Amino acid sequence: MDPGSLGVLSHVAGALWYKRRTLLATGGQTVVSAPLGGMIYLDGARCERCRLMLLRY
Repeated sequence: MDPGSLGVLSHVAGALWYKRRTLLATGGQTVVSAPLGGMIYLDGARCERCRLMLLRY
């Protein structure tokens, strides 16, 4: 698994994966493109106790 951060810049860019956070949020890899409705859903699971999320894309 690759460490990084999931970011959603806008309804236009979709969800992007960042290997490291930058001031201007540049260099992200598209994980999910934004649909016409603008809402992005990633299916997955989470543990409320340990605060870990596992997302499918």
